Amino acid sequence: RGAERRSNPMSTKTIFHSDINHPQELLQEFFAANDYFNSEEKAQISKAWDFLVSCTSSEVRSSGEPYYVHPLRVAHILAQNKLDSETIIAALLHSINQHGADIEKVRAAFGDSIAAITDTTNKILNIPINTKTIHQSDAIRKMFFAMSDDVRVLFITLADRLDRMRNIKNLRPEYQKVIAEAAIGVWAPLAE
Repeated sequence: RGAERRSNPMSTKTIFHSDINHPQELLQEFFAANDYFNSEEKAQISKAWDFLVSCTSSEVRSSGEPYYVHPLRVAHILAQNKLDSETIIAALLHSINQHGADIEKVRAAFGDSIAAITDTTNKILNIPINTKTIHQSDAIRKMFFAMSDDVRVLFITLADRLDRMRNIKNLRPEYQKVIAEAAIGVWAPLAE
């Protein structure tokens, strides 16, 4: 399969031109588009990418794309805003514990800071969100702030949800509704 394109009206911009089934080409394209990392940072990001790909290489999302494409898009959203390499690494690994890599493996490979960010981000992203009332939405946002002592957790969480909204047509209709309601009730006000 060739270029990965968004198929919804929110964005028709091509993100990656490389074949999504060739992880190293995707990573090189990511670095070409985000050229502010030094060689040591690139090495650490590459290590995280290889770790992600090795843990998820056989997994495919409901859209048919390899699992690792979504975390790379999340990292790209953050890199467009010139966030630090630790944030980019944590974005790549933000849900890795669901794929055979527990938090201790992440800590051993990438250190305490990245392990803490990925662990908290994963916990927040897996909280069921019920936004029936404004009060419930406010309570959820307050809980997210209370859970996160590092603002980078919220940046990754928001980038994850932005990418999910941009690619919402790839999800089942009932899940589209849940994602959209959460975006309106929780994520958009949090981003503001």
